[in-house]
Amino acid sequence: MERLWLPEEECRLTLLMCLDQLGPVTDAQLEEFVARLDLIGYFDMAVNLAALIDQKQIIRERHPAGLLLFVSGNGGQALDAFRNRIPASRRAAIEAQALEWRTRFKRSLQAPCRIEGKRAYCMLVESGTVLVEFALSLPEGTKPSAFRERWEAAAPGLWRQITAALYGDGRIPEKMPEEVRWEQRTVSESGHLTLPPAHPGSLQLQLTLDEEEDARRCAANWFLCRDELEKALLTALL
Repeated sequence: MERLWLPEEECRLTLLMCLDQLGPVTDAQLEEFVARLDLIGYFDMAVNLAALIDQKQIIRERHPAGLLLFVSGNGGQALDAFRNRIPASRRAAIEAQALEWRTRFKRSLQAPCRIEGKRAYCMLVESGTVLVEFALSLPEGTKPSAFRERWEAAAPGLWRQITAALYGDGRIPEKMPEEVRWEQRTVSESGHLTLPPAHPGSLQLQLTLDEEEDARRCAANWFLCRDELEKALLTALL
């Protein structure tokens, strides 16, 4: 599809339709979708997206992977009322591609990963809660894009492997090891368990848990399994 200059209303309706079809996405994800389908130029997209946010037809909400864009109730009403002002060919192109991209973006938001230098920071998110977050040093020559793709695909299985190792034989120690940090505001809220690396640069891990007993169990097993767990993660992701 050849990308042409669009009237303001058509441009904004196109952005609303893209976001409506994709579901919650980051600015970068929306920009990638629009660019790949050659729908709107970058400058026009930036100006009109900002206008839609100012008009509260699109809203931003916080997510562990970053700020996400949503179509608001007002935005949805505007799209329903004036959808037919988007050319049929453009509507068809968006609808034809949206499901594949939506699936890809959703997986990325569930298992975000950023790489800074030789250090990877990976998360697994469920319903807005970070189940696990870890930092891992990468060997020389690791391709960041390939590593991120492998993490997105393997995250649920690796999460099960991590929890199996940390829960161990089920025994619960009486005390929390001094080297770990457990933070829980109230007993009705989930807490965060931070497990230290064996040495600088090695695997560091944080879990969200509901019970202090589970935190003590995972903390005790961490010192028994962290080296093997680091090897297993690297083997799976490289």
